[in-house]
Formats: sequence, C-alpha cells, structure tokens
Amino acid sequence: MRKKICAWLLALVFACLGFSGCKKTDGPGDTGGVVPDMDLSQKLTISWMIPTQQGLSLTETPMFQAIQEKLNIEIELTEMPVSQFEEKKKLNITAKEIPDIMSWTKGAEANEYGPLGAFLELSQYFEYTPNIKEKIESAIADSENVRYAVYNAENKIYMMPHYLVNPIPIFDFSYVKSAFDEVGVTSLNTWDQVYEGLKKIKEANPSEYPLAFRNHAGMQVPLRLFVESFTGARATTLDYTGYDYDTNQFQFALDVPGYKEAVAFFAKLYTEGLIHPDYTIMDEQMLKTRISRGKIVMIADFIGGWSGVPSIMKDIDNNLLPLPTPQASGQDVVIGREIPVFDSSVGTIINQNVAKDPVKLGRCLQFLDYIYSQEFYDLQWHHPDVTVKNDDGTYTYKPEVYDLEGDYNRMKDTYFPWAMTANFQDAMEERPTIGSPYYEYRETYLRGEESKDKYKPFPIVPLSLEEQQAVNQAVASITDRFNASISQFAEGKRSMDEWEEFSNSLKQAGGNELISIYNEALKRLNK
Repeated sequence: MRKKICAWLLALVFACLGFSGCKKTDGPGDTGGVVPDMDLSQKLTISWMIPTQQGLSLTETPMFQAIQEKLNIEIELTEMPVSQFEEKKKLNITAKEIPDIMSWTKGAEANEYGPLGAFLELSQYFEYTPNIKEKIESAIADSENVRYAVYNAENKIYMMPHYLVNPIPIFDFSYVKSAFDEVGVTSLNTWDQVYEGLKKIKEANPSEYPLAFRNHAGMQVPLRLFVESFTGARATTLDYTGYDYDTNQFQFALDVPGYKEAVAFFAKLYTEGLIHPDYTIMDEQMLKTRISRGKIVMIADFIGGWSGVPSIMKDIDNNLLPLPTPQASGQDVVIGREIPVFDSSVGTIINQNVAKDPVKLGRCLQFLDYIYSQEFYDLQWHHPDVTVKNDDGTYTYKPEVYDLEGDYNRMKDTYFPWAMTANFQDAMEERPTIGSPYYEYRETYLRGEESKDKYKPFPIVPLSLEEQQAVNQAVASITDRFNASISQFAEGKRSMDEWEEFSNSLKQAGGNELISIYNEALKRLNK
C-alpha cells in the first residue's frame, strides 16, 4: 500500500506542478527545439547518481577517469547500494532534486514521470547522439519487438535502457557432479531426477541442506527458474504478465498452467529439508563457504561470470559444473523468455532541466552517447591493463583476470565494476575461461543454434502515460500482497488448496486491470 500511495503522490506532484523550465511544443520532456552546444572547451560540473555493489568507488576506476577527461567535465558522483538507491531516487523525484544524470531508473518510472516533465525526451537529439541512434535503429531492424523496449506509445524516449551485447541468461543452476555420482544419480535432465538425487544426498547427510540460491531477499529469485520451467516460460516471477501462445493473449501469471505446480514442487523440496532454510538471504560468501565444506551441492547463481561461481570453484577443485534448468513434466525443455538487447527494466535518464543551459545539455548528451559507444565498450571490457588484443582483432584476458589467489576483488571492481555493467553496455558475464565447462555451456548451449527454439518470444507492448500510471499502481498493489503470502505457500505453511483464492485476491488487487491494459495495448499494436 505504501508503494502505491507513493507512486500516486509522485504522479500528482508532476501533474499539478510540472517539472520543466523549458519551452515545450509536444508536451513535457520535449525542449521545443533547444539546440545543444556540443563544444567541449568549457569545463563543466555534472551531477550523476548511480547504484553500486562493488567495494571500490567508481571514482577509482579508469572508466570514470576516461569520461571526465574525454568530455572535459567534473562529475559530482552520488553512489550507494541498490537498496538505499531506490529510496533516494524516489525522494529526489518527489522533491524535484533529480541529478543531471541518473542511472538505474526503471522503464516504468521513465515512462510515467518522463511525459510529466521530469526527464528529457531523447529521440529529438538523435543527430547529436550517433552511437545511441545507431544502437536503437540497428536493434529495431533486427527485431521490431525491441522498439517498445525503448519507445513509449507516443514514440518518445525518456530513458536509454541497459544494453545487452549478444544477450543470454546469466542466472542458472550449477552442481557438484561428484556428489550426485556418489549416490548413483548421473543424469539431472528432469526435476524428478533432481529430486531423487537431492533426496539421496540428504539421506547420506541428514543434517545438511543440499540446494541453495544466491539471493538477497524475497521469493522472486528462488522461484524464478522453477516457474519458468514448469510453465514452459509462459510465466516468470519477475512480473505478473504471463502469455498464452494458443490465444496470443496476456494472462495473469499465477493462473498460467504450471505456476502453481512449480510452487508446490519448491514446497516439497523445502519441507523435506532439501533447500537450505537461509535460502532468502544467501550471498556469495555464504554459498562459497558451504560449498567448499561439502554442505551444499547444488546452487542457483550467476553462471561463470565475474560475481558468481568462479570464486567458488577454486575451493572445490573446479568440480562445480553448469546445469541447464531441468525439464518439468509435460513441458518442453526451455531456457526462458527471449532476451531483447535492450533491457527496459533499468536505464539512464537526463534531467529535463539541463535543457535550460545549452552547454550543459550538450555535455549530458555527449556523456550518455559516449557511454554507449564502441570506444567506451572496449575500455570497459578490454582495458589494456587486463587484456591483450590479438592479431585477428579479438581480445584475450591476461592471467591475472583468472587469479583467484591474488587481489581478485580489487581487480574486478577496478576494471569490471558492477555499476557500469548493470547500467550501460553489458557483455553478459564475458569472463569464463576459454574451454572451461562454463564457456562451453555459454557458447554451445545458451548461444547454440539448436537452443534457439528453447527461448520463448514475449511481446513488448507500448503503454500510454495513463496506462503506465495504472500499471505502476496495480503492480505495487499486487506486489505488496504477493510478498506477504508467497513464502507461506513455498515453505508448505499454507495449503496449495488455497492457491486459487490467493491468485484471485491478487487479481482483485490489480491483476485483472493489469492484464486488461496489456491486452488492449497488444490489440492496438497488432492493428
């Protein structure tokens, strides 16, 4: 309820007071032809707010220094953990104290508050942002479905989304093969086989809990892979919009066949002691410690990248192997939803008010465009301190990138900071050692030709301002109720016989309206 009221108040603030100080011709966010000054001779100060998960300040990275030097700017940086960032962002929007540039803005926020005057409309400046223009046009040429991951229903852009280079899922299962071999379970292609293996491992080690998840709070992450598998990727826990491929209509996610069964199966694992009781708060260090001691033998975590299993693998002689999500009974093998190159869940906005100053406007546009350039991508992912450029133009990481005995975390935070990866150009966990099981899993399975049909297409629909506002309020209301009860089902504390009642309560709280809006938008799109 608190989130719903907050969203309503923010919308009211913008609707009543406005936010822009510039002349507008096409509504808030459009600067009415203000021409940016792209000259770099004058040194400027630009404020930037971004979340962080690394131990090193972004100011100590070569990427940060390169931005300042190339654009002749001083950056007033505000960085904080994601949990604190979300609250700070809402307060800044409410108080109309948005920094010049703000990353980790959600697409739903951009499409609600951008048209009300909070954020600059970006497409009017394509001639000044050639890298952004090229990326957007190239992505849409490859897949028209991507268009509305960037544009809203009025063909406006209020946020530059997180860009995924050759996108693949980066969160999946891994397992200690030897532990399953020892109990005679050598194949884990189905959930029945996984259950059999975990059960036998538990019988051999009654005080241990063999399955765990990387998680910081909530149920969406632990349940996600189960739900996507049991529903054939027709639903996920990341949102409440499922899709019926027979009728080509959206439907409420919890009503999608298989969702209930996924939660019931999770509850079965939990109540039989096969899932670690701390599964909602496990971080990398907790997983690493328990796996190295043989207490956990199967995890869901980032697969073979910078922040997941590589630092775990060292302690168990590299016996931790990637495991494709097991197949649910009656479902085809799926990897998940198709992943568009633009991840509209988060992105970066420019404060509409920078257009009052043509010089600052120009510099902010150059800032955003540079971060989405090939030049910056190579700096971010192929810095000469940690890579070697080969004769064929490809890059190879130096040995220290894989040296877990050295100061690995400082190296990672210096040259591959999470704050940059999670907001701008993401190489999708590029790190796995060439030839390693995780490298082969990524290249032959996740990106393999035979796996293309394992990704389910999911339509991206454009929403009007009014629709976006209604969706945001509905989602906030549903989420409050979902979070209050889902763990009771997942931990067997509430009977699955009450599932329909639970789903209906969420639909009454906003789910029905949510699906109606999405289906109307889909109908409009398909005309």
